[in-house]
Amino acid sequence: MIVVAGLWLAGVVVAVPFVLWWAHDFSRIPGRVWFWTGRDRRPWQWAMLLGLVCGGWVAVGTAIRWRLGDDRRELLDELGDRTSRHRAERLS
Repeated sequence: MIVVAGLWLAGVVVAVPFVLWWAHDFSRIPGRVWFWTGRDRRPWQWAMLLGLVCGGWVAVGTAIRWRLGDDRRELLDELGDRTSRHRAERLS
């Protein structure tokens, strides 16, 4: 039992920087971008929360999957497009 508790605690400690990075990166994307792309942010939020509660190792995997995944890339592309269009409209 002590070994399991130690692994759980180690996983949580290791996961903290990954979760903080993910939370910062995730918060950069406004809700309207999620809406316009037709994606739902809740599965990502639940995966990270449950991954952290279940020992952290799953949260590390989720953060890596977010970083390398198509969802993040497409959302950031859409955010960049919308930002560029908004700036162009303001200048004209």
